[in-house]
Amino acid sequence: MAILLRLLIVLCCVAASAAAQVGDEAVRAIWGSADSYKTDETDLTKAHYTFEESGSSSDVLVNWSNGMMVFKGIARSEDLMDEEGLKMEARDYAYVKAREFLNGVIVGREDEIEKRGLRQVAGGSFDEKNAIMNKWKISISVPPELVRTGPILSETFRQEEHPAKRNSSIAISEVSIALLLYNKEHPNEGILARMLPTLRDEYKKIGIKQAERPPEGAVQALKATEPELATHTGLVVDTRGYFMRPVASPQVFIEGQEGRQVYGVLAVDPKYVSQIGIAGWAKSPETVSADRVGSKPLLVKACGTMGSASGTVLLKPVDAARVMAADTIRPFLQECRVVFVVD
Repeated sequence: MAILLRLLIVLCCVAASAAAQVGDEAVRAIWGSADSYKTDETDLTKAHYTFEESGSSSDVLVNWSNGMMVFKGIARSEDLMDEEGLKMEARDYAYVKAREFLNGVIVGREDEIEKRGLRQVAGGSFDEKNAIMNKWKISISVPPELVRTGPILSETFRQEEHPAKRNSSIAISEVSIALLLYNKEHPNEGILARMLPTLRDEYKKIGIKQAERPPEGAVQALKATEPELATHTGLVVDTRGYFMRPVASPQVFIEGQEGRQVYGVLAVDPKYVSQIGIAGWAKSPETVSADRVGSKPLLVKACGTMGSASGTVLLKPVDAARVMAADTIRPFLQECRVVFVVD
């Protein structure tokens, strides 16, 4: 069996007999201490988000470099529910929040991004208005059955002294589940590639189309004025200043032609999406990984966004033409050789 699945099974078995700390240990076994997600605002490969509601909360740990995610649901009760009942509540909460989160970062659903106060702990806000999805009314969702495939890493139950009532206790259950957006070692398990057909159908339905390639004469003219276009190995989009945040399905549109997609779900090959995702993320052009975009990527500057939470940016028409010309000469977009530089 695959290494990851063996690891998850071991973690689940350990969780069944271990103490309350197992939930954190299960997370650390894959990503390291959760504290690193809260304190390191320079490392975009990992991110820590949290949901907070009365009586319940949920932590989301995402490793954007390999598509691995952990969702931890926490349920609390003053009525001292039975252990199994409270674990079930925490488990259901983790799956519900996983689906809401995925509807935000994959589909770009504004209602799910803002629902119940989703916020990003490190690296800025995740609750901006999603103008592009307001305009085109994207309404699809990640199917519950895709989320429910996530295995349980750990389940814990404990009782603590009530923080406000003397001689009273509160019961707490924590359940951690794991999901994959994409992964080189387990490409068939990723949710993102399985959502591509649905996303593409929805885009076509509401009028979003792939931008037309410049004609051969225009490509040759651009190549004559900028010979380097024939040598680029990938694309780096500098979005600094627009407060863009990592998402699973970023998009690039042409300014003034917002329904024409230069890069996004319409341009990619599912084979590459299932392994490395649609795009990588970096804090500066100097820190972009050559493993992702090759040794000579084309660098372009975004001229705006259509909702930074949606991961949708705009390019000037001249830069969009340069990107498509370079990709026509030496294709790299369908292989997801793209990185976004963010604040």
